[in-house]
Amino acid sequence: MEGNWRITGQKTAYQVASEQLNAKELELSNTLVELQKLSSQKTISQLLEEYCRSHRLILEKTRAAKILKYLESEISGHGVLDAFLRDDAIEEIAILGEKQPVFVYVAGEGWQKTNVQFESSQAIINSVNKMSRGIGRRVSYQYPRLNAVLETGERIHATIPPVNKRVEVTIRKFKKNPISPMQLFPSIYSSKSLAFFWMLLQSSSSMLVCVNTGSGKTTTLNALFSFVPLNERVVVVEETPELNIFQEHCVKIIANKELSITLSNLVEDTLRMRPDRVIVGEVRNAEEAQALGECLLAGQARGTYATIHATDGVQALNRLKRLGLTAEELSELDLVIVQRRVNQVKNGVSVEKRVCSQVYSPKEQKMVFQNDGGGLKPTRDAIKVLQSIAESTFPGLDLEKELEKRCNFLEKHKTSSSYADCLQAISSYR
Repeated sequence: MEGNWRITGQKTAYQVASEQLNAKELELSNTLVELQKLSSQKTISQLLEEYCRSHRLILEKTRAAKILKYLESEISGHGVLDAFLRDDAIEEIAILGEKQPVFVYVAGEGWQKTNVQFESSQAIINSVNKMSRGIGRRVSYQYPRLNAVLETGERIHATIPPVNKRVEVTIRKFKKNPISPMQLFPSIYSSKSLAFFWMLLQSSSSMLVCVNTGSGKTTTLNALFSFVPLNERVVVVEETPELNIFQEHCVKIIANKELSITLSNLVEDTLRMRPDRVIVGEVRNAEEAQALGECLLAGQARGTYATIHATDGVQALNRLKRLGLTAEELSELDLVIVQRRVNQVKNGVSVEKRVCSQVYSPKEQKMVFQNDGGGLKPTRDAIKVLQSIAESTFPGLDLEKELEKRCNFLEKHKTSSSYADCLQAISSYR
């Protein structure tokens, strides 16, 4: 534990308050850790009291509290990483190697350098293995690559030599408080586009959310699913668990390569599970694309949903074709939502934003919403596409008037920012 990490004196964009111990305090802490190995039934606090008494050491209360807090974090928590894990504004943590500054990705601000660094490669490896202990995984020279989701929901990726010249770790944080649709506008989506999605998600429709890296595809899909009727059954099929659908009647099943359980196997299982909606997670390779295609053609649910990396709707469809999907399978997709992470320079300062650039209809081969730089706006084909998808769900209803009514409703309730408040507002709509 000694010298695992330190807080530098550098002035950085992201500052961690110093809780680091001086040399004597660190020496005492290491002694207490060794004593606890011999007396595991005693707490660190008890051992500290006994040590001070036996060595006639007078320790100020503030110093004792500092040592106990440090040890609690090192033994029960994750040391200096706890400061990042506690901060809800941080989305990602990146460790670049020993004696290198740790970087964090702050929502709305991008990557920021911190005043924290790890003192050795072994200290980083120890931190990774401690985090992944609960799932029975570890990184070692026999297994130099780790890609896993922790029990607490964070996704961790780590590589060590010979895969990498130095130890590298990336931790993507898990959002404990889900984002509601109300929090997606006006910064990313317009109220009219969300009203449009709302009507489609009450209908039988299939959607693809495509993005560039770090654009928040899972966040968006999670938020949009609050428009799905609460009495419907949702089945999530994933290779790596990332989605966190907060629908009460939701079942999550995960593929497992070690046990030869593929996504296609799980999609076949969904045929016996009577789902209303099926989510196939992220499509990254031919196997996952095949699973999506099988699900689209199965027709057992009211809709199939997935995410993919692409910068526009046509590119997403072309990528799916290269991954093996047929024109027949692609014709079952009703909508492709394109969300992007872009940089804008204002007054010489680069600011990162997430925007929805377009909403495309593969069936109609028409653009439904387009972002011209002044926000996301419906095209003249939007109502035609809505009618082709949702008309049977809302028989005899003027869909254009209903769309406007829902748009006004969302504007009225845009202060219902929490997920629970949002669900309550949507379920009260008549």
